[in-house]
Amino acid sequence: INDLGDVNTNAHLTRYDTYYLKVAQLIEQLFGLLDNELHKDIKPKYKGDYITGPKLNLRKAMSMEETGDTDIWLRRARPTKRSFTFTLVLDESGSMGGGKSDKSENALRGAVLVQEVLSRLGIDFSILGYSDDPTTHKKFEQRFEHMDKNLLINEMIGALDRGRGNNEVTVLRQAIEQIDNTNGETKTIIFFTDGQACTDCSETELRELLVLAEKRHIYVIGIGIGRDATFVENWFKPAIYVPDVEDLPKVLSKVLLDIIVNKKPASEIKLNDFSKDQRLSAGETGTGT
Repeated sequence: INDLGDVNTNAHLTRYDTYYLKVAQLIEQLFGLLDNELHKDIKPKYKGDYITGPKLNLRKAMSMEETGDTDIWLRRARPTKRSFTFTLVLDESGSMGGGKSDKSENALRGAVLVQEVLSRLGIDFSILGYSDDPTTHKKFEQRFEHMDKNLLINEMIGALDRGRGNNEVTVLRQAIEQIDNTNGETKTIIFFTDGQACTDCSETELRELLVLAEKRHIYVIGIGIGRDATFVENWFKPAIYVPDVEDLPKVLSKVLLDIIVNKKPASEIKLNDFSKDQRLSAGETGTGT
């Protein structure tokens, strides 16, 4: 019981609830930044020809006296919704420092933030984790709102606590194969990682897979959160580094809108440079390649 005499409801919160509450305001922020743009219908099209309708086919109307054809009206075709698919990939390797480290905490908060927003937007997504080998935490077409989310977060934290090697090659290959078989108009893989990659795989092979994803029009975004995650920029384009998860909605929404609405190639996506000054103040020691 707290000082106001109310029952302390925190005692009844699940582990997932505690993570959700830490990013609840950020979920609202990111959802608001994306909702209007991502749910716009594709520009409406009109088809014809009909004897009545809301829009005139000017070409046919001008020749009606000659042809006698009175089917000069167009009707709006049923609008189609844009479709997107995402795969979220959580780095569960030893470099993340276990489930209670700052790096793991930041990555988990970021993952919870993004998966909750995607679910609310009605966007299909899968979740993979990896260290030595990939783990599937959520499959495509599995309804997130029907999942046991506490079991999901416990599974992720358990994998982080085991924390073995870094094999980005196997998980990226699996992510590409899975998302390439979806019907999304735009396909995006998001890594939550510190960017300390390929201790147990070939750097050359990883870069080849990143090129393959680009050829298949699959975006691969790296997200690093916190002072020890700056190496994310060494591997991913676009790469997002933010000092704190509270900075993520604004930057991530810009990147996603550049991808989905503006159709920019990955190489042309420019961040607001979160920026060198902030990266240096966060203790950056690595250099990009």
